[in-house]
Amino acid sequence: MLNGILNGIDDVVWNPETDTHIVQQFSQHNVVEGKAANKRALQKELGLPERDVRLPSACRRQRSALPLLPSILWCRQSGYFHIFFGPK
Repeated sequence: MLNGILNGIDDVVWNPETDTHIVQQFSQHNVVEGKAANKRALQKELGLPERDVRLPSACRRQRSALPLLPSILWCRQSGYFHIFFGPK
């Protein structure tokens, strides 16, 4: 449960036990398997190799990714992918 975050996550809407937008729903009892299945599905959907690496992501309202440049460079140097969600 997240507390004290302005514009935070609505845990009723974004509940992995009931979310119909993910490939496999999960709870605290199968979180490792559920997250792994959803990560593989996301990698496949985005055309990324299905590798067991971290998959950092960022949700941006602005069009510029410039503030995230240090993170992007670190991901590239570390062999990770970085996924951006936001306006086109």
